[in-house]
Amino acid sequence: METFYFFVDTKVTDWYRTHFEIEAKSLKEAKKMAPEFPQPYWALAQAYGAESKFRLFRILEQYFQGDLIAVKNFRSLMLLSCNIHFILSLAFFFTISTFAVIMLFKYFSLLAKDCGDFFFQKTYALPGFLWAGIVVIVPIILGIGPILVACYWMVILVIYVGKKEKQTIWIFSLLLILSPWCFRNFASMILANQEGLLDLLHRANYEDWSPETEKKLKVYLRTHPRDSSVLLSLGLIKKRQGYLEEAKRYYTTLLEIQPGSEVVMSNLASVYFAQGKLEPAEETFQRSISLNNQKASFHYNLYWTYLERYKFLEARKREELSIARRLDPVLIDYQKNIYSPTIPNRIIIDETLTLKEFWSRAFQGSEEREILASSLWCLFYKGIPYGYGVFFFILLSLLISVFLYRDTAKKISTRCNQCGKPMKKRVRLNELSQGCKAPELCSHCVSIYIQRTKLDQDIKDSKIEQIKRHQKRQTFIWKLLTYALPGGGHIWIGLTGLGTLYLFIFFCFVLKIIFWNGVIKDPFFLAYPLSFFKVIFFSFVLFFFYCLSIKQSYRKKEIADKTFVQILEAFRRRSQNEKDQIEGRAIISCPKEETPWP
Repeated sequence: METFYFFVDTKVTDWYRTHFEIEAKSLKEAKKMAPEFPQPYWALAQAYGAESKFRLFRILEQYFQGDLIAVKNFRSLMLLSCNIHFILSLAFFFTISTFAVIMLFKYFSLLAKDCGDFFFQKTYALPGFLWAGIVVIVPIILGIGPILVACYWMVILVIYVGKKEKQTIWIFSLLLILSPWCFRNFASMILANQEGLLDLLHRANYEDWSPETEKKLKVYLRTHPRDSSVLLSLGLIKKRQGYLEEAKRYYTTLLEIQPGSEVVMSNLASVYFAQGKLEPAEETFQRSISLNNQKASFHYNLYWTYLERYKFLEARKREELSIARRLDPVLIDYQKNIYSPTIPNRIIIDETLTLKEFWSRAFQGSEEREILASSLWCLFYKGIPYGYGVFFFILLSLLISVFLYRDTAKKISTRCNQCGKPMKKRVRLNELSQGCKAPELCSHCVSIYIQRTKLDQDIKDSKIEQIKRHQKRQTFIWKLLTYALPGGGHIWIGLTGLGTLYLFIFFCFVLKIIFWNGVIKDPFFLAYPLSFFKVIFFSFVLFFFYCLSIKQSYRKKEIADKTFVQILEAFRRRSQNEKDQIEGRAIISCPKEETPWP
């Protein structure tokens, strides 16, 4: 029985090894035949992974090569760019909204105190919270977009926040000026990924085209008879089908529109070559080289023309081939791999639309793009017309700049850094600072921690208990934000620059995870099955980022607490020195009483 099991296991192992070798060999051939497509590289990486998951570098090499090819391919690059744009934009919007919510939660009590003082002349009362709540929810009741709600909250709170928080709000307002441009680009990418004209052109130039592709391009040509991209693509299709006269007609028409195009001349020469008209083919190839002598394909085509026409010009043949190989060795090696003497399209290189031409065509302005961008705009900025978005955010930036560089509000409330009690700025003890920033403390906290004056024991115990509750509550909120929202803890303690960066990266990770779980269709990896190694790599990066953000938050909190204690101690010593100086002057100014003689 053991011998039987060993025999079966050996047979299965041999079959699997043979099957893998056949599959890997076919995938390697596919790489050679289609080097501009990433799918064979990824498929070969999966095949290597199925064989052995321990040969990690060989697997990752194929994935990395596939990703590099994907960046050079228009359709995959457009799809990748569209989804990167979507993730970054949405993560930016979530960062702004989260920042605004944290600021609102942090400074709502100050807004409530000022609302109570304004409407009722009664400090820190329940009506103040009610009026502050009404002020906050007004834009939500009006139904404006979520980003505008966040901007509204940041504007009404900008008079309370610190300098670093003001700078962050100002940077947000500057970045929002680019919103209309971002929406237009995103709309262009969405339209480019749909089955429209760009899809037809790319299929005609690089992929498998069908009679339906040709039919749709001809229909488009009826309304746009001078579209050079469509004419070039139809010429390529007709040449590949073997209808050389029709291909020649398309290229001749295109030359009338673009008489100095070396690309069209080269393709027309390739038609002559396929027809066996080697003399006009040679002349036309030479004309294209005279216009642009840095194209390897031109020299390679002329080399083949010499090879077919002249049997004795060995030096000229070798010269053109060496020039072509020097200019683009990868292209020449690819042509050698696909060479077929019975297929004219596998001998001469036909010029196709370049990646730059596809990108410029994708971002051309159109009515369809503006309609789509306007509809996307309303999802986030409802309440402001799409055409006035730039002017609105420019005015918003100017308004925030006023509060950034000028302290215009003197009677607004501030918070005691020690006990959290709202108070007016006019009672802050800045007189102790003497050129450095004084901590914002209420009079009782100054008496306890700086002046060390004697207070009633009940008042002192009550104040210390209030300080402990406030500090415990602040620590709890800081820990909650640190663990739930990486970067939120930094924002809570005032490190807004680093905090918003961590928060933005975190939302990028979250959006990608949502895509992976299928909540939203995931075209980020080109609709290709996600590999085990990429999941492991992504999970490792996410875990490292999460641990790093927590460690940084704890370190920054510890530094901030030590700095605050040092500031308090410095002010206490300064206050004591000033008190000693005043008492010393008082002693000196008082004359000594003379002791009477007995």
